Amino acid sequence: MQQNQTQYHTGVCEVHQYALNDTRPRMVFYCSLCDAYICEECNHNPLLRMKAAAIKARNRFFIHN
Repeated sequence: MQQNQTQYHTGVCEVHQYALNDTRPRMVFYCSLCDAYICEECNHNPLLRMKAAAIKARNRFFIHN
């Protein structure tokens, strides 16, 4: 049985981008639950992830409607 390994690359963490307005490059991976690229630091911070998800949803609603 093969174990899944997280694929990291350099990019912008969407949690930092939306919640903290920080677009510095970091090592990020794709989170299918969040549908976003996030860093390891944000992976362990559910409150910040919820804040970013709410801002992202709000932006999608107002931009597309």
